[in-house]
Amino acid sequence: MSFPASVSVLGTAELLHEIMGYCSPGDNFRNALVSKAWSDNALNVLWHRVDSLRPLVKILAPLQLSLRPAFTRPIIPIDWAGFRKYSWRVHEIKAHDWLQYDGSIFVDMAFSRPSYDLFPHLRSVDFEGGSAKYIALISHTTITTLHIRVAATNHVDMLAFRGMLMYLPDRTPKLEHLDLALAATPHAHTNISSELHIVLGNLFRLKTLHISVSLFDANSRTLHSLSRLPRLESLSVFQLNSELQEDATPYPAPSSGTGFSSLTSLRLTHSLTYATSLLEGYEFIQLRSFTISSGTQETIQSLVNILEAVAVNCLKLACLVVQSAGFEEMQPQGSTLAVLQSLARCLSLTELQLQDFPLNLDTNFVSSIMTALPALRTLVLRPDPAAVGPPTLPISALSEFTSICPQMTNLSLYMDTTLVDTPITGGNKPFLRLEDLDVGDSPANSSAGELAAFLSGVLPEGCRLSWRGFPPRWASVADLLPTLIRIRKAEQAMINCQAKHTDIL
Repeated sequence: MSFPASVSVLGTAELLHEIMGYCSPGDNFRNALVSKAWSDNALNVLWHRVDSLRPLVKILAPLQLSLRPAFTRPIIPIDWAGFRKYSWRVHEIKAHDWLQYDGSIFVDMAFSRPSYDLFPHLRSVDFEGGSAKYIALISHTTITTLHIRVAATNHVDMLAFRGMLMYLPDRTPKLEHLDLALAATPHAHTNISSELHIVLGNLFRLKTLHISVSLFDANSRTLHSLSRLPRLESLSVFQLNSELQEDATPYPAPSSGTGFSSLTSLRLTHSLTYATSLLEGYEFIQLRSFTISSGTQETIQSLVNILEAVAVNCLKLACLVVQSAGFEEMQPQGSTLAVLQSLARCLSLTELQLQDFPLNLDTNFVSSIMTALPALRTLVLRPDPAAVGPPTLPISALSEFTSICPQMTNLSLYMDTTLVDTPITGGNKPFLRLEDLDVGDSPANSSAGELAAFLSGVLPEGCRLSWRGFPPRWASVADLLPTLIRIRKAEQAMINCQAKHTDIL
């Protein structure tokens, strides 16, 4: 006896689960009422990811209606039996609403919980806003991804955070991705580098670490612990809005071993001096991407130093992003040449971004970079207008850059857009692969029609035009550009056809 194909598909658990993955929650609520097989698959999809604590708390025991709900009665063993029917299906928890509930809820759960794991298949936890002491309720040995962002307003909160750190290696031995941030008030903040050193040194499976500046003590043994992790591929040190960046110099690298042998991506929020010391102290043999964002006053010499350190110590680097918040001095004589000489040694770069540096761009400087770095696909040279004044790179130089680096895909330059005696012809060859031209803070000194007519000769069809702020003239240029590019393309096709016909004759 044969069955229709639809019956065979809907009777196969794997296919049914895949189909229900595309259904809305409302549909899966109804699917769960069809049959036992459908109910299991629908509930697995519904509970795979939990975006709030409310469903979990609500199925455990009755809640009273108030601004900060609490349980109306103590939790009993039969409550945990009903809870387990759903909790074993949970793979991801996003818990950002801890503060919406009375703390007695989590105390009751902690004291009455059974001996088995509440979420045996849990893989990812995103915890934000509550006290660190509650993380123990959802910490399991199966977790591979953990995002923790908490605040500490007193020493009790700090003690809870310390305790949470210390049990991470035992509670989450399979942890691969860790996002750790602590926003502590000055009177609550204490140095926890000794605990962090021990914790991170024992997370042997860790591949990605995203950590706030307040926790990343650059002058501690934390750095050395990270350098010895065999699987660490990405390290990002970010700055919370309330944090102040402090300059620091890392300890010299240990004499045995190279350190950071598997790191491919590094993002730092520190001074360029610190970043230079770090690159010189360790060997980043596999590093492909390096982003440094400095919040301190910098000099052109510090930029030159970091570029030289990259050229010497990061031979496989493909992406370099350097940004500063300010400078102690204006552009010294010969600084542009020093920067160019350092960049010329970074031959593996495919993406280069220098932002908010007081460099006066001109045609020779930009063309020299493009010539020295033949693999370059993304180039962002965005100086601080307040530091360099009006732009000195003419927009007409774009027609020259098309032949130097035709494979460029993303280009951002601070340009003088005054079109004086600039020929607008159909003979210019446009960039072949350019996807985005970002003019940044460049003033629109010429009319929208003139700018669009010129850019139509250097930009390929489909290229986006981006700018900062809301200058109405650039918006008009962006509106005119697609039509003019198609016209230029048709004109060029006609010229090529005529030339081919002439050759035949």
